[in-house]
Amino acid sequence: MFFQRNGTFFLDNSKFTFKCSNNGGWHDFFSGEENIVPWSRQKETMHGEDCARYTRHEVDQLLHTVLQTKPDLLDFIGIKKAWRYRPWVQDYVDQQLKVMARHASPTIGFHIRGGNLSHPEKSRSRARSSPVDMVQIFTHTYPHIRGGTCVLVGAQQQMAEAAQAAERHLKCKVLQLKPYRKADKGKATGADRKEAQESDRQCSGTVQMLIDMELLAHTDYLVASDRSKWSKILQYMRYILYDKDRSSFVDGSRAHTDLYSAIRRYIDPSAAAVMKINDAAKLDEGVEDALEPPLAQMQGTRKRPRKGPGGKRKAPRKPPPQPPPPPAPDQDMGEDDEYDFEDAA
Repeated sequence: MFFQRNGTFFLDNSKFTFKCSNNGGWHDFFSGEENIVPWSRQKETMHGEDCARYTRHEVDQLLHTVLQTKPDLLDFIGIKKAWRYRPWVQDYVDQQLKVMARHASPTIGFHIRGGNLSHPEKSRSRARSSPVDMVQIFTHTYPHIRGGTCVLVGAQQQMAEAAQAAERHLKCKVLQLKPYRKADKGKATGADRKEAQESDRQCSGTVQMLIDMELLAHTDYLVASDRSKWSKILQYMRYILYDKDRSSFVDGSRAHTDLYSAIRRYIDPSAAAVMKINDAAKLDEGVEDALEPPLAQMQGTRKRPRKGPGGKRKAPRKPPPQPPPPPAPDQDMGEDDEYDFEDAA
């Protein structure tokens, strides 16, 4: 929003969690300092004036109340301008992408969430999809796709369950790559060494997170929760940076808000009934037996149309479609639970 608008755009890295040096942050991993300038008090006061300051929440408020638009519109532009790695990060990313490219197609990425519930899930008491649920949702969406390679990223405590479900129902080979580790120089001692190890942990975990994001952004298909902010960024990367078709994304939550599902519901509502995942015991009977369209349970419960002139049944009048209200600021921003940073590091 502020890009090249008659001024300098500073990024304050002082509160940035992910870094490879004490004074580092975003610019440890991404280039483009000519447009996104690392902030310092000296740089700010160089021209004799104070900068206007915006937190992420204040930017969301501005978009919502003043511009009356969604952040997504600017996020699409921003990721194209700002998502440029440092050469050393790009080298590690390219190495892992080459490994994935050697495996069988199609490649199917799964973002397995763990940790705390996001804000929408808390406020609406929504259950989170299990790894088995996500695999079942994909097989329901694309019943003809089997085999290939499954790329699993996310909560390590659920990886075994996810891998078992993927291998059983999709007949795919689960890709397991060696995690990134920053080399330990081993020169510091005592408290300095402990601080250096913590810095290396943050650095390695961040690079691994970026590698995982790139792997999922490059897969032929991606299954992730559309309620996750991490998933939003993955979708931006797929559509804007790598020209992926929108139908290649499958919403792994039970809301089924991906574009493909919406189109199916519009074209053939009866065939696009939202699946219901039964308990784990029923899953043993096979994927087809586990899918139970709720519409089948609704037979005989629909109201009969009113009679019009001549005794003919009159179809109920549909209300005109209403535009959806603008989202509240930060409504999709839950806690940073979408990526298992501890396990990655």
